[in-house]
Amino acid sequence: ADKSVYVKSDGTVAQVSQLSAGFHGSEYVFEAGDLGANILINQKAMAYDVTNKVMLCVYCDNSNSSRLTAVAGTVNGSVITWGTPAAHTNYDACTEISVCWDSWSGNFVTCYKDNHSRGRVSVIGVSGTTVSFPGNTNNISGSNTLSWISVAAFPPAQRCMVVYRNHNNSYKLESKVITDHSGTNPNPGCYTATEVDSNNCVGMRLIHDPDANRAVLVYAKTSDSYKGKVRVATCGSTSASWNSEQEFTDNSISTGDSEAQGAIDLVYSEGVDKALVIYHVVDGDSDQILGRRVFSVGSSSVTFTSNDGYIHDTSDLDDSRLSANPANGDILVAYCDWEDDKKGKARLLTINSSGNSVTVGTEQTFNSSVTSSKSTQNIAVVFNQDAGNHVLVYTDNGDSNKGKGIVRTEIGTTVTTENFIGFSSAGYSDGNTATIKVTGNTTTQSSLTAGQKYYVQTDGTLGLTAIIPSVEAGIALS
Repeated sequence: ADKSVYVKSDGTVAQVSQLSAGFHGSEYVFEAGDLGANILINQKAMAYDVTNKVMLCVYCDNSNSSRLTAVAGTVNGSVITWGTPAAHTNYDACTEISVCWDSWSGNFVTCYKDNHSRGRVSVIGVSGTTVSFPGNTNNISGSNTLSWISVAAFPPAQRCMVVYRNHNNSYKLESKVITDHSGTNPNPGCYTATEVDSNNCVGMRLIHDPDANRAVLVYAKTSDSYKGKVRVATCGSTSASWNSEQEFTDNSISTGDSEAQGAIDLVYSEGVDKALVIYHVVDGDSDQILGRRVFSVGSSSVTFTSNDGYIHDTSDLDDSRLSANPANGDILVAYCDWEDDKKGKARLLTINSSGNSVTVGTEQTFNSSVTSSKSTQNIAVVFNQDAGNHVLVYTDNGDSNKGKGIVRTEIGTTVTTENFIGFSSAGYSDGNTATIKVTGNTTTQSSLTAGQKYYVQTDGTLGLTAIIPSVEAGIALS
C-alpha cells in the first residue's frame, strides 16, 4: 500500500511516523524581554478557550515595569504560534496572577494583585491571537491588601468566583462571586465577601468540578501547622455556600508564602472524574518533596480515593504545576529541580478509574539551559484540547530570562494539518527522488470500506477515527 507522506521544514518529504510521548519540539519565545531571575510565585497563569481553540498566558512583564501582560497562542502538533503580547491598558503593575476562561461569557477573566497590593479583576478578550482588555478593571475588595488570589469560572451559574487572603480582615480566607464580565464592554464586579475560613490561610487554589457542579478549594492553614485543607461549595448568583473543611494531609505544607520555595496545585481530571492535589513538604534533609492525594467531589464534601502519598521524594523541587488531559486520567506535573541547577522537568501521572492508584511516569527535562545555577522558573501549564497536548510556559534563566513555551506531546506524530501532502507511490530511501500522489489524487490502500472517510493516524496508517491533529486522507472508492 502507498505510504502517507508529509513535507518537512527543509522542503523535503518523509513518511509519516509516530513519536513517543515527550518534549520533541522547539521552545517558542513569547516574551523576548528580561522577565527577571528572582524566584517569585504566581507570576504566570494559563487558560484555554475550548470554543475558539486558543490558549492565553497572562504574566508579569518585568521588562516593562512589571505590567500585567497577556499573549495568546495556538498549537499545531508540537509547534506553538504566539500572537503579539499586549500590556494592560491601565498600566497596572502586578505581583500575583490568576486567570480562567469562562465558556458562558466567552471571555477570559483575570484576577491579580497590583503594585498597591490591591486585588483587581479584569476581562481579557481574544480574537484569533490578538489580545485586548475591554471594559473596566475594578477592585476585588476596595483598597484592601490581598494575596493568594485564585479565580475560576462557573458557567452553570453564569458567574466566576475569586478567593483570596484579606490582610485588612485579620488575614481571613474570603470568596466573592464575580458578575458583569460578559459582552463587548464588560464591567466586572464582585458581590459581598463570604468568609470561607476565619484563620490565616495560604496557597489557595480554586477550580470548578463540572460533573459535580461544585467549587473545590485547597489551601494550607497556618493556625493548624500548615496542614492541607479542602472545601466544597455551591456557586450561587451572589455568593458561595461553603461546606466544612476536610484535611487532605497532616503534613506541614511549604507554600512559598514568603516568595520562596513551595507550591500547592489542584486539577480536575474529567477522564476519571477525580481531582488531584499536589503540595510541597520539607523532608528531614530540608528538601522540598512533592506530595499528592486523589479525591472525588460530592455535593457537600470530598471522598478521598487514595492515601496521602508522594510523587517525588528524592529531589528538592519548586514551582510545581498541573494540567489534565480530559480524555483520560493522564495529568502532567511540571517543576524545577533545585538539585540540578533548577532545570525544568516534568512527569506524567496516570490516575486509574477508581482513583486509588497514581502511576508516576519517567522524569523528562524540558529546559536545561543554565546561567549562574538558574535555569527554569515561574512555570504555568495548560492542556490544549485541540492539539491534544500539554503546553508549558516558563522563564528561561539560561537564555536572558526570556518567556518561552514548549509542547509536551502525548503519543505524537510528525504529521500536522498543514504539512500532510499525500501518498508515496512506492517505498523510498532517504535522499532518493520520490513520486508523491498529492491530496486530491488516487492512492492504493488495502482493506478499506467504500464510501467511508479515512483519516491519517499517528503512525501514517489510515483509520476511520480522527486523531489529534485531525488530518483527512480521503474517501475510499472501493
